[in-house]
Amino acid sequence: MNFSIHLMKLLVVACFALATQPASAVRPVEEEIFNAPMPHESLGPGEKVRVHYTSVRSHLEPTEIGATLSALKQDVATCVKTLGKGKKANPPTAWPEDGMFEVRLDTYYAVNRSVTYSTGVGFWVKADDCSLYEIRKSKVGLLSNKGRCVIDIDRKTAKGVCDDKAHANAPLDESVPTSPGADEAVIKKMLANPATAPMAAALQKGMTMMAVKTGQKKKVHDIECEVVVSGPGHPIKATYCISRAGSFVPSAGASGYGYPGVVLEGKNFGNTVWKTQQVKLDVDVNEKVFAPYLQGGFTIENRKGFK
Repeated sequence: MNFSIHLMKLLVVACFALATQPASAVRPVEEEIFNAPMPHESLGPGEKVRVHYTSVRSHLEPTEIGATLSALKQDVATCVKTLGKGKKANPPTAWPEDGMFEVRLDTYYAVNRSVTYSTGVGFWVKADDCSLYEIRKSKVGLLSNKGRCVIDIDRKTAKGVCDDKAHANAPLDESVPTSPGADEAVIKKMLANPATAPMAAALQKGMTMMAVKTGQKKKVHDIECEVVVSGPGHPIKATYCISRAGSFVPSAGASGYGYPGVVLEGKNFGNTVWKTQQVKLDVDVNEKVFAPYLQGGFTIENRKGFK
């Protein structure tokens, strides 16, 4: 048999095998990320703070997962087919479960602040052997009505409103947003007055950013939540199911979505979904969970002064 024909047949068989491998196989990095304990479980004894917490898995819609996996498999097949002489192909035997990008979000909500531990992983094809390599990122976001502190766990940096209290003294905002047109008459009167017109314009813009209730309710892990959508002026079109259950309701500033409560489910950008893996209400945890950047070794860039 002609050698080139034989080689072509082998490549066709290899490509077919790649295309038919199961898409739901779990890679070791996925097991490590999604089976890891919650952040507070690694902290020792200390002052306690009462929280609600969730662990969420964020990934693409099922149809998008299929599309990205198909693209990834095609990239591997192309790599195998075009790999240079003297190089040995090492295509993957397991594929990412939720497509090319996956994120785990662990969020702790106190009454006036929240902190989210985000661990994400992306998969790409290595050109020298057609295997998959992983890029993993870990960040933490501390949020309240004081502002936001973004903590890069890998680089050991904290930037934003990163005070020495980790927002423990953040003011409450217990107001529940209404629909964008609720205060239309008041805004209209303010706009007619040159002295209050600039403030009214800012309020008008802010109101279009607020989350809007849909009137729909559902249950996630047996906890009732209310479906809200991002306001018409918000740059990110999203839908969330937010719970007000438990002994306290996190402020709108703590939730980060313009509506007080705990986010149990969501969908944004049209194709990214959040699925809660676990949720616990009214749990006492070490308050250090809100302040990883205060545990030493971090470079802190606090925009409003360290106080």
